[in-house]
Amino acid sequence: MFSICIAGHINHGKTAIAKELTGINTDRLPEENARGISIELGYAKYKIDKKNYCSIIDAPGHENFVHNMIRGAYGVDLVVLVVSANEGIQRQTLEHFEIIKSLDVANLIIVINKIDLSHKEQIKKIESEIKTSFLYGKYKKSKIINLSCVTREGLTILESEIKKMFNDKKAFEGLPVRVPIDRVFSLPGKGTIVTGTLLGSDLEINTPLRLMPANKKIKIKKIESFYENIEKVKPGSRCALNLHNIEKDEIKKGDIICSENYFVKAKTFYGEISTINPNKKLKNNSEIIFHSGTTRSPGKIRIIYEINSEKKIYKIILKKDLAIFNNDNFIIRNNMGTVGGGKIICVENLSNFNNEKLTYYLKNINAHVEKKLETIIQEKKIISIERLQTLSGLSKNKIFNNIEKTEVTTFQLKNKNQYLAKKQFIMDLSKRMFLRINEYHRQYPLRHGMSASIINESIENRISIAQLINQKNIILKEGVISNPNFKIGIPAKDKREIDSYIKSLEENPFNPPTDKHPNKELLNYLIKTGAIIQSSNNIYYSFNSFNKIKAKVLELNKKHKKVNINILRDNLKISRKYCLAILDKMEEENLIIRTKT
Repeated sequence: MFSICIAGHINHGKTAIAKELTGINTDRLPEENARGISIELGYAKYKIDKKNYCSIIDAPGHENFVHNMIRGAYGVDLVVLVVSANEGIQRQTLEHFEIIKSLDVANLIIVINKIDLSHKEQIKKIESEIKTSFLYGKYKKSKIINLSCVTREGLTILESEIKKMFNDKKAFEGLPVRVPIDRVFSLPGKGTIVTGTLLGSDLEINTPLRLMPANKKIKIKKIESFYENIEKVKPGSRCALNLHNIEKDEIKKGDIICSENYFVKAKTFYGEISTINPNKKLKNNSEIIFHSGTTRSPGKIRIIYEINSEKKIYKIILKKDLAIFNNDNFIIRNNMGTVGGGKIICVENLSNFNNEKLTYYLKNINAHVEKKLETIIQEKKIISIERLQTLSGLSKNKIFNNIEKTEVTTFQLKNKNQYLAKKQFIMDLSKRMFLRINEYHRQYPLRHGMSASIINESIENRISIAQLINQKNIILKEGVISNPNFKIGIPAKDKREIDSYIKSLEENPFNPPTDKHPNKELLNYLIKTGAIIQSSNNIYYSFNSFNKIKAKVLELNKKHKKVNINILRDNLKISRKYCLAILDKMEEENLIIRTKT
C-alpha cells in the first residue's frame, strides 16, 4: 500500500487535484463546501493500476489548520506539494515544506497548478524559485510537474510519476503496527469504531494490539478499508477498526492503536530538534506545542547539548501523556508557527542521570545502530528483547542483525523470554555466582548446597545460574544448587561433638536429654542423615535407641492389644512428656493406632 498527502497554500488547488485523480470531492463537511476551503483532512482511494490502489490525503492549506496538515503528512510515502501558477510560493507553501522535511517524508513531487491561469514566463520564474527553495538535500531530484485541472494537462505525467514511486517503494519489514486515531464513533449493533491511516506493518484481526497512552489491550472485531470488509490491511491504507469490549468514551482522537513492546506512555523524553531558520530559535524552557501523529500537546523544552547551530538535543516535557515511539518524527510549533522538527532519541525520563552521564548516554544512543544498542544494554546490564525494542525503536530482526557485530550475547530462559547483555557482564555475573555457591559450601559443609529459591530472587540470578548449569559448573537437583565436585565433610571438631551427643542419647534411650543439643546446623545434618530421630520439639533419639523403643512399644501393643500413655508410663518408667513424644512419632509412621487413656 502507498499513501499520498497533497499539501500546499490555501486555494492553490489541492482538493481539485485530489478530485481529478480519484473522482472524489474530499471536502466532506458542509462548512468546507460553503467556505470553499479544506478544514479537516480529506481522504480518497486512488487506483494506481488494475491491481493496486493507494490512499490520498487532502491536507488543509489555511494557517489556522496547520495541525491538521501535520496529521496528514505524518508517515506518508509521498507528498505532492502544490504551488499555484498565478500566485507562486506562499507562506504556507514554505511552512508545509519545512514540515515535510522535518517528518522525513521519503518522496516529494512539486506541482505547479493552475497553469491555465498564468503565462510561460511566470511559470518559469516559479520553477526557478522552487528549485532554489525546495530541490536540495534528499529532495534535489524531486520532479516539478506543470498541471491544469481545467485542461487536465500534466495529469498523466503526475499519475505516471506516482506509479513509478509506488513501484519503487521499499518494504519496512518489522516496523510496529500503528494507527494514529483521527475519528472515534459508535454505531448501533456494531459498537466502537476508530479510523486512521495504518503505518508500519500489515494489520490482521488477530494481531496483538494496545491502545496507547491508556496501555489497554485491544481486540479487533472487523476491519474496513474504503467501505470494504477485509481480513488484512496494508500500511498506508485508510482503515476503520471495529473494536471489542471498549466504549467510545474510553478513546479519543490522537490516541494510537499499536503493536505491543514499542510505544510507551510518557510526557518526558528526549529528542533531536532542528530549527527551521535563525529567526525561530528555540531557547531553554521555551513554551512549545509538540505534534506527533494525530495528537499534540503543549509543553516546554530544555537544551541538553548542541550538535550544531541549527540542531540540538532537548529534553521535552509535555503537559499530558502521549504514546511515544523511539525514532519517531515530530513537529515543534509555537505562537510563531512551525519552528522546527526532529526525531525522538530516548523515550525514558533520565532525571536520575547527572549532566555528564546524561550527555554521554544521549550522544551514544543517537549514534549508529550498533553503538545505540551497546549503550542501552551497557546501561541496563540485562534487558529483555521486548524492552530493548521499546528503548531502541528497532525491530527484532534489526536488533539481532546488528548485535552480531557487538560484544553482546543473547540467551533464553525457560519462560522462553529472550534477554541480552554484554558478554563480559555475563561472565562476571556467572563468576560471582560460582564464588557465592562455593562460599556457601565452605560456610555450610554439612549441607548439600544452596536452596534453588535464590533463582527467583532476581533476573541476574536466573541468568547466571542458567549459564553455570549449561556450562556444567554447577548442578541443580531436588531443589538444591551445588558444585558437582562438592562432597559433604564433617570437620574433626564437629565429629567429636556428634559422637558425644549420640552417646548421651544412647546412655538414656528412654529418657534422652532435652537441653544439650548441638548447634542447629549439626542437628539438621543428623536428622537429614537419619542418625537421630526427631519425635517432637526438643526430644531426639539416636537411630539405635529409637529402634529399641519401637520394638518395645510394638511388643506392648501386641500384649495389651492396645497402647496408650498409661501403658507406656508403667512399663517404660518414663514421664508423660516422653510417652507423648514416642506415641506421636510412631503414629506418624503408621506403626500403631493409639487409644485413649
